[in-house]
Amino acid sequence: MNLSEMADRVASKDQLAAFVHALANDLHSHPEEWENATLETYLEALSVWLEVKGEPPPQSPRWKDIANMLIAAKIYE
Repeated sequence: MNLSEMADRVASKDQLAAFVHALANDLHSHPEEWENATLETYLEALSVWLEVKGEPPPQSPRWKDIANMLIAAKIYE
């Protein structure tokens, strides 16, 4: 299962924790696939993605919404 599929299946705090662990493993194993491979660039991309995303955020984000935000910051420029 790839990270996008995993993110879409996150439905609990424990699954989100496992997803974040998988995200860290992906960075370690495939740094060339990451546009934002440092904490600084990753957090900046996450912040910009959250600010400019075209649709309004959900009032109560689901666990999978948070996982999808985290995966977006992997490659968002």
